[in-house]
Amino acid sequence: MNEHWLTAKEAAMRWGIKVRQVQALCAAGKIAGVMRLGKQWLIPPDAPKPQDGRIRHAKDPAGALLAAAPPISAGSLYTEAELFNYFEQEGLDLSPQTMRDIIHDTGGWPPAVDFIVRALPHAPGYKGYVREAMFNHVFALFEREIWNTASADMQRFWLRLSFSEHLAASLVFKLAKEDEQLLADALALCEQLCFDPLSGAYQIQPLFRAFLHGRQGFLTEDEQSETFITVAAWCKRHEYFADAVCYYAKAGDYAALLHMLADFPTILPADVAQAVYESLAAAPLYSFLKQTFFAGRHMQAAISLGHFDEAVRLFGTYEKMLLEAPGDGDFGQGALLFLRQMGEVAGFLCQCFDEGEVAGGPALKICGVTAVGRDDPGAPLGSAIPYPLGAWVSMVSSAQTGSLRAYADSLTGLVNPGIPELCQGEIHFYQGDFAKAEFFFAHALETAKKHEQADTAKKALFYPLRIAAARGNPDAAVQTLDALADVTGETDDISLGWYYAYLREAALIPAWLKSAFVPYRHANFLENHANQIRARCHFIEKKQLALLLYMEAALAREAVLYGRVEMLAMKACLHMQMGEKEQARGALSAAYGQARPNEILTPFIELGKDMRSLATFALSQKTAPVPEAWLMDVKKKASSYAKKQSFMIAAHKKARGEDDHKELSFRERSVLSDLQRGLSRAEIAATQNLAIGTVNTVINNICAKFNAHNMIDVVRIAYERGYVL
Repeated sequence: MNEHWLTAKEAAMRWGIKVRQVQALCAAGKIAGVMRLGKQWLIPPDAPKPQDGRIRHAKDPAGALLAAAPPISAGSLYTEAELFNYFEQEGLDLSPQTMRDIIHDTGGWPPAVDFIVRALPHAPGYKGYVREAMFNHVFALFEREIWNTASADMQRFWLRLSFSEHLAASLVFKLAKEDEQLLADALALCEQLCFDPLSGAYQIQPLFRAFLHGRQGFLTEDEQSETFITVAAWCKRHEYFADAVCYYAKAGDYAALLHMLADFPTILPADVAQAVYESLAAAPLYSFLKQTFFAGRHMQAAISLGHFDEAVRLFGTYEKMLLEAPGDGDFGQGALLFLRQMGEVAGFLCQCFDEGEVAGGPALKICGVTAVGRDDPGAPLGSAIPYPLGAWVSMVSSAQTGSLRAYADSLTGLVNPGIPELCQGEIHFYQGDFAKAEFFFAHALETAKKHEQADTAKKALFYPLRIAAARGNPDAAVQTLDALADVTGETDDISLGWYYAYLREAALIPAWLKSAFVPYRHANFLENHANQIRARCHFIEKKQLALLLYMEAALAREAVLYGRVEMLAMKACLHMQMGEKEQARGALSAAYGQARPNEILTPFIELGKDMRSLATFALSQKTAPVPEAWLMDVKKKASSYAKKQSFMIAAHKKARGEDDHKELSFRERSVLSDLQRGLSRAEIAATQNLAIGTVNTVINNICAKFNAHNMIDVVRIAYERGYVL
């Protein structure tokens, strides 16, 4: 330690004050030039004895302490670490929860913290004793020093701020009625309100906000409603939709709330759904009777949260009330129509289509709803059953032969145009017949564009993106991504996430798709589709334990056949990566059992080199649980997929200006040398005393490093890179 600097104790002795007063002054920034070394404050030797801004400790901690404390801005606050050290140095042994309570209540404001430190030794505890005393006297100080000195307009402005959790500069300006002078005066008069230029937002000291909350009744109901609507409109404009829902509900403006939901898909995002569900549940009865879409939106929120039993209950309750309600017939008919549309959505989502049972059958009548206008091919688009698209179009659960085809055939005339073609294309895609799949996807895309169905268009392009990847066609993949952006007006995160996972570019995957898995609600919800991408991210980054835990939970709930096959196939490769070969064989056998009746193949092929390794291992076992012919076919196609994937990765890196040359190992160079001499694989195995399987693996590794499609490419690239005889 530099001997010219003073410790807090030395400074206290020099100035004739207490050590903890020096520490508090240092933490509050009242002594210039101080620095922190571990838990110690170091004070410059020439620092003058503080006069103004000194924190004095009166003998009466209940009143005089806070009365003597000078105003302190919202920025001059204790940090959590400083509070911990302060209490420790004062010999106060507080639980972590009590520390959190104090930080939450005071926001680290030094006068309040200092009051608590002085009062705690004289009280049984913080809650119920010191906490109430601290609030009472802080509030008395605010009332005397700030509130009573402000104009009525200023008081109303502060109260409007207290109604909003958002304090962005643009919103605060609106709440100030765009009065620049009022805003400037507020900052000058009240140091508990300050502006943070880094966040572009204002901050209110927590204790002052709590003080204002107790005075919100000073505003009339109309003033409060106007404030809530202003905040709600700002939240909507800046896409804080869940908050907008809450503020519209507080204002009682259910018309604006319900109108905002018209821009959302059938399945609402989880946070918005929760806000809608709670807000409409708490709404007064007259709101339901005035708004056509109230009942249906309430049911929609329950469906979106996965609360299907509650959705059925709401349907019955609202239907009865609408049928019995007197008044406007048009209102009742419109409300019933929308409510029954939501009932049909629930009918789709509440059932698993086992053994080919399809939409429109008995399970669709879960809410007592029967389809109307479905037999008329010329029925308007709006008469079709709303069909929420998620990770897959088909919702078939059964692996029974023909179940996928029966489901797809049944959709014609029942759901919006384009969906049946999507379902047919999906079958061919998963069976590996990409040419037929493309025909159906092209037709679905054309129909979706005609009827402006963005979700259908996205799905009709998502599968062609995967086809382009399987063919090793980077130009087609990029064109498909561009088409997605054109159709939706923005990039599609799900498609981008899948593509960058395929390219092994985890850094480019949208951040929200690399976060933790979210709880499963339904196969066709966006969160479940996002989880499929998260699983691929975890797989390529070898986050094996987290992925395995997710798969165990998801497999227990996944109702869609395609989803089960994809997860089981990936789980088999995951066990293989972890060296758990018997578990890998078991998972592969389970995946095969689910896939074979409907000839599902693509999920295995898309695992590329991992599936090739697993199939090679399974073929080496004399008692393989999966037919040898099927394993050989999968191995061949997965190997081809892996080579094309390597080519796509190389093309991507080249386009980004990255050098992807990978050096060959000694054994790879040795095998390459024999290949250049024209030796066959069997001759190489004999010459180098290797098993033929090892030679095949080494050659596959060379192809991957060279991004070569065939042996001609291998020899050519070897010469180009200087690997010569």
